[in-house]
Amino acid sequence: MKAITKHLLLIIASFCVSPLVHATLLGDTVDVTVNSSFDTPISGTATVGAGVELTASGLVHDYAVDLEEDSFTITVSKDVPGGNFTAIFQSILIENIDSAIDSVVFNAAANSATQFNPNNPTIDWSTPGTIAIGYFPFASATPSSALSHAFTWDITFANQIGINEPSVIALLFLGLTGLVITRR
Repeated sequence: MKAITKHLLLIIASFCVSPLVHATLLGDTVDVTVNSSFDTPISGTATVGAGVELTASGLVHDYAVDLEEDSFTITVSKDVPGGNFTAIFQSILIENIDSAIDSVVFNAAANSATQFNPNNPTIDWSTPGTIAIGYFPFASATPSSALSHAFTWDITFANQIGINEPSVIALLFLGLTGLVITRR
């Protein structure tokens, strides 16, 4: 009986010590397309890591897409201060995401524009591996001294069910094997 208790405690301890697998964008190779009211400033494939993944120069603005562990930020820049700083993202599409998504929410606290409607765009993640955002207009105060605006969306990934680590399976197998041997 002591041997059985010992093996069961070993199995339980192995589950407690191993970290859970956490879904993120890091390491995913995704396709990104951002259409603005002026042109298609960004379209490309990038592997998510540290720093800005994609940049492009449009007719009026420069664009940068930074994909993080559980968010993404689009920064729009202009060369000349003053005047109105207005644009419209006709669509934002991120495809080939490896993990299941629970929600995508605009992060108003991380927004740097003074006029926008976070409820205006449609945000859709119902297609597996895809985030699609439609029609996102923004504007700064007129005249604006701002040279850039950044917009961030937060991603919540679906809960990962499962085995903490592959090594846990091996420990579980060894524990059960030991249990069978000691019972004979």
